[in-house]
Amino acid sequence: MSVNFGESGPAVRSGFEGEYDFCGAFECPVGAHDSRSAEQWARSVFEQAPMPVRWFLLVGWRGVLGLRMGPRHDARHVLGWRIADARPDELTLASDSWLIDAINVVQLHEGRVVWTTCVRYLSRFAPLVWAVVLPMHKVTVSLLLKRAARSGADA
Repeated sequence: MSVNFGESGPAVRSGFEGEYDFCGAFECPVGAHDSRSAEQWARSVFEQAPMPVRWFLLVGWRGVLGLRMGPRHDARHVLGWRIADARPDELTLASDSWLIDAINVVQLHEGRVVWTTCVRYLSRFAPLVWAVVLPMHKVTVSLLLKRAARSGADA
């Protein structure tokens, strides 16, 4: 199973361009019998990750990026990310800090799940911090998306 990442191109919704300083998307095929909604995908990626990985994510989001996270076990949040918009085939998670505004958008489209992360810089330090975080973001989301895809295939 492969997960493709792109900072431009068809995987990144054009509606985000110009509104954010960074947008990158991960694309992963979905099994024919996988009937999860976009919210179920998001919960599988973040909330079903192994406990040490969840703590790593929370430390990075709060400690490094300063994101204001909500309650981790609240139905209106996914591991602390506020659900800003929810439809069966698309979910938008949002958070912000003094450093950045960030969204994660999960879309189901034509047999694949597309996970888009967009970041708007709010501080002059934000580009530097995001440059350090980005390699870890790419690896982590890619691995968690693959893991979620495998878990859906096993169900």
